[in-house]
Amino acid sequence: MNIQDRLQLLYTLEQAAYELVQKISDELPKGTKVRVREMNYFSGKIEEHVLTVNKVTYYESELSIQCESDDGLISYYGTDVDIEVIK
Repeated sequence: MNIQDRLQLLYTLEQAAYELVQKISDELPKGTKVRVREMNYFSGKIEEHVLTVNKVTYYESELSIQCESDDGLISYYGTDVDIEVIK
């Protein structure tokens, strides 16, 4: 594979990533309630939080889901989050 082939492949992958992020953003519009499970690094226990999505962004090949708790705490999650929409 030559450099031009690699560049074309990278472009194709980036386009696919943007399309996936758009679909994720459509599924998580601002105001969506979600349940997030994450490990508390101090206790080692899995905790569940009900949060509200503020926005979904994709910058420098990193997905970021910004959520806010009822008490105003802002949290950011990436692709490694255990998240589900509360219907």
